[in-house]
Amino acid sequence: MNKKNSGIKDILVDLTVTVAILAAVVLDYQWLAYLVIGYTGFILAIRVLLLMSEQLQAITAKSKSILPNWIYHLLYGMNVAALTIFSWYITAAAWVVIWGVSAYSTQK
Repeated sequence: MNKKNSGIKDILVDLTVTVAILAAVVLDYQWLAYLVIGYTGFILAIRVLLLMSEQLQAITAKSKSILPNWIYHLLYGMNVAALTIFSWYITAAAWVVIWGVSAYSTQK
């Protein structure tokens, strides 16, 4: 897969996650809540492991997105805002950590 296709795939996944988060907080479906909480825990664990492992950092450094970083900041900000507004404080805090680790790793 070339870099352009990878960037498009990455943004589609992130957009899907943002839509799922918005749907979960607005529609209040139990299964969506489980999906969002499970995905958040998974991504949080991956990001923290990435932060702690230089080998994982070296592997992911090769797969940088061609998309501008502001797109990801916008989506992460929307996730945090929606979760906070609808009182999902723990999940919002997890997304703040995910966002911070992601921003830190792109600065390296």
